[in-house]
Amino acid sequence: MGTSNIFLKYIYYPAVKYRIHVSAIFFTLVWTLYNSTQTQVVWPIVWSFGLWHFALYLFDRAYDYDKDIVTQPDEAVKPFEQKFLLYTSITLSIVPIVILLYNNLIVWPYLCFIPITFLYTYPVIGEKRAKNFLIFKNFYSAFFIWTLPLLVIVVFYMKLTHDVFHYYINNFVGLFLYTMAGEALWDIRDVEGDKQFKVKTIPNTFGLVFTKIYIYLLILFEFLFVSQSISDSFLIYCLLLIFINEKSPRWLFHLPPLLAFLKFVIPNLLYPLFFR
Repeated sequence: MGTSNIFLKYIYYPAVKYRIHVSAIFFTLVWTLYNSTQTQVVWPIVWSFGLWHFALYLFDRAYDYDKDIVTQPDEAVKPFEQKFLLYTSITLSIVPIVILLYNNLIVWPYLCFIPITFLYTYPVIGEKRAKNFLIFKNFYSAFFIWTLPLLVIVVFYMKLTHDVFHYYINNFVGLFLYTMAGEALWDIRDVEGDKQFKVKTIPNTFGLVFTKIYIYLLILFEFLFVSQSISDSFLIYCLLLIFINEKSPRWLFHLPPLLAFLKFVIPNLLYPLFFR
């Protein structure tokens, strides 16, 4: 077995299979949120919301393992793993309650996120899930999974309650737009599988060209009205969109989270080095 095959089998596929890299980015995002607000890090909160995020993605991967076998067989959860991962996900969503109580931190803001863990994937209206609804599936991820938890941490745990709406606009809309773009890009790889399982996405409804224009507009809007400066992640995104299609190498579709990491996490990691 060659070096590249060893890397794919024992490092790359296990990491992306369970979305470890995605939840690690979210964990770091919560951690660096304290740097950006010049607030002392409260690790029980970082770990609580980090575990919740991992639980959500584990549940999605385990519940939809049969769909993933069709669309991404190398990254799919194996049938014998499913039940264990479902129980693990439920356990990980409950553990933060214990962590918060043990550290005398309020629990109720976190409790609101437990349903979010499962409602993205689990059907609530007949066979319909949140991810079955066009565009709403993208919004669900960008708002409920990525930016709302950060806002809740800032408001209820950091006690920064001034002008919450404008705080969200000024600090999290950029991440929201990048996540919306990343979700649409991700759906390009699953066009045929999503059609088979009756999941309506922007690519399988409107086509590849429309989807690329939509993504370009999202990151252009972020550039013009939020960042107002060209970043490396912006340039890489633009270049990626030129070449990517449903037949592109699977690893290319894992770039959006890393681009978000480059844009939204790295600056906050560096903040204490230059501004304290």
